[in-house]
Amino acid sequence: GAPFVPPISLPAIPPPTPYCSWPQPKLFQSEPSSQPHGHPVAVAKVPAGYKIISGGAKADWPKGEPNGLLLTASYPASATDWYARATSYLDPQEGTVTAFALAIYDPNDEWDVHIFPASAEVPTGRCKAAIDVDQAYVMTGGGAMVRDDGENWVLTNPARLLTASFPSGTGTWCAVSTDHVVPCAGLLNVYAIGVRPRNCKWYPQTSITPSEGPPAQWPKGIPPAKVQSGFSMVGGGAEVNLIGSGNLLTQSYPQAGSWNAEAKDHHWPFVNVSTLTTYAIGLRWSSPAPPAANTK
Repeated sequence: GAPFVPPISLPAIPPPTPYCSWPQPKLFQSEPSSQPHGHPVAVAKVPAGYKIISGGAKADWPKGEPNGLLLTASYPASATDWYARATSYLDPQEGTVTAFALAIYDPNDEWDVHIFPASAEVPTGRCKAAIDVDQAYVMTGGGAMVRDDGENWVLTNPARLLTASFPSGTGTWCAVSTDHVVPCAGLLNVYAIGVRPRNCKWYPQTSITPSEGPPAQWPKGIPPAKVQSGFSMVGGGAEVNLIGSGNLLTQSYPQAGSWNAEAKDHHWPFVNVSTLTTYAIGLRWSSPAPPAANTK
């Protein structure tokens, strides 16, 4: 008879890689710092299973009081905590600060959310720092923090203050700080947040939509920045367009599907007029186009 031929053992064909299903971001915010204070701090904590992809901060003080509070920090302290800090400066002022976090629900750890940090030292004057996310990641947000020349948290004068924390490109986060009236050396930390899927395919597209308000002593992003149609807002930021002695950030935060921001000039007689640009980061994703039909 015919010789015996053993069956051929073929390797198992792995199942096809599924396409990603991006979870819709949810907005969380801290309670305003409990007691009015000259240097308020707040942290937005997200529940178990959530990961922060962007965030912001909003300083508040009694209406009509001109001194105000200025932002010195709004950044991701971890994947679950967004830290916000503000300060009075030269002119006494008490108030509160609120931290905001946009987060995705990922209880099965299907998404890799990574914080990319960088820092820059400056003796005095304005300081700029920027950081890119790795090419494998899509940038969804970022933040910044200033420290004084003693590497202590900015709780006393002189101080360094934030004038910008914003997306300068689809993969780059930029921050700017400055001293004001009194020279101050310091350190500026900047953070970019990137996301990527662990075990699924996705074809993301990002967009950055700016909105510049009119010149003012207390400029605002009017109207607030909103993403293009068909995109989901995942983050945003703000940039004071510095003129003269400059204006300083007091708010930059997400609310109701848009990005809001405000700034102010500070300390008489340093009256100054600038504009403020807010930015909204949008994300959309899709499966690849189906193969063309065979018409032969």
